[in-house]
Amino acid sequence: MVIKKARDGEVVHIHSDSTKTIPGSRHYIHAKDVADGLMFILSLDPARVSEKDYGGAKCPKFNLVGPEEIDNLELARLIAKAQDKELVYKLIDFHSSRPGHDLRYALSGEYLKSLGWEPKINLTDRIKEVVQWTLQNDRWLIK
Repeated sequence: MVIKKARDGEVVHIHSDSTKTIPGSRHYIHAKDVADGLMFILSLDPARVSEKDYGGAKCPKFNLVGPEEIDNLELARLIAKAQDKELVYKLIDFHSSRPGHDLRYALSGEYLKSLGWEPKINLTDRIKEVVQWTLQNDRWLIK
């Protein structure tokens, strides 16, 4: 939706806090990176996985996270920039209207990183890839 709206010069609504000044943030990750990370986890020698407290679980937990945390406004700006477009946006208070909705989702990927895995392509380059692919395959754009 953001790709199409940025392409067409339409207003992109950015979820923010109740003051409409702080956009939500995430650790965005591409499906290719998730698949790569899962293959890495499946190939781990159990001896390499440290013995530690698993928080009540009987096995280690792995967080597959994007390479960096980014707020939703910056993500929309990257999407617009990948198309050489100016972003037209409005911050909206999405958080207050959805009780339980988190403004920020951020897990730590440090454990997997310490084992030798992290996404191979940075977020800016992934966004460019996704935007260009989507524009070339516009049937996937919301009409």
